[in-house]
Amino acid sequence: GKYDDGVPLHSRAALKGYGWLKDKILNDEGRKQQSKLRELAVLASKFDCTLAQLAIGKF
Repeated sequence: GKYDDGVPLHSRAALKGYGWLKDKILNDEGRKQQSKLRELAVLASKFDCTLAQLAIGKF
């Protein structure tokens, strides 16, 4: 996912004043959420759709 290797330099979470977002992404709960999204991405791939399409059932 986008944050697997940390917060990209030019992402919103790296901007001054968005430290709260960076903390939310990198804390244990954020890591768990990223793990779940990786699992869902595998499922979406099996259905030949995107994560967004899987979320709304349009595949």
